[in-house]
Amino acid sequence: EKVIMNVTEITPSPEDTSNWADPSDAYIVSGSISGPLLVFVLYTFCRFKRLRKHPAPLMFARTLADTGFIFATLLLSAVVDDDSLGVTTKANICSSWGPLIAFFFMTSQFYFIGMCYDLYVALRYPL
Repeated sequence: EKVIMNVTEITPSPEDTSNWADPSDAYIVSGSISGPLLVFVLYTFCRFKRLRKHPAPLMFARTLADTGFIFATLLLSAVVDDDSLGVTTKANICSSWGPLIAFFFMTSQFYFIGMCYDLYVALRYPL
């Protein structure tokens, strides 16, 4: 016996989608965990001079980029989730904050590449 399913049987109705988790919830949870930890790293780097040896400046710069990325993403998700704003206002906010978020993300990744290259040089040509 063949079982034939109709697409409407597996597609949720609009009433069912209201219970789905909003992606901005993940941003809020991960940002609220990562934010204080990144601030702690920044504080310890500024407070303790003995921790400023190489490669700490590379990690510090990456932490600054990650902090900017997280706070910009949290702010954007909080503003976009505001239902009192119009569609054009949300579009203007997204178009102005999008490049900033991309900048922080790319900066963080380039610092990671720099840290990888530094590790490669240190292991390839030891003193």
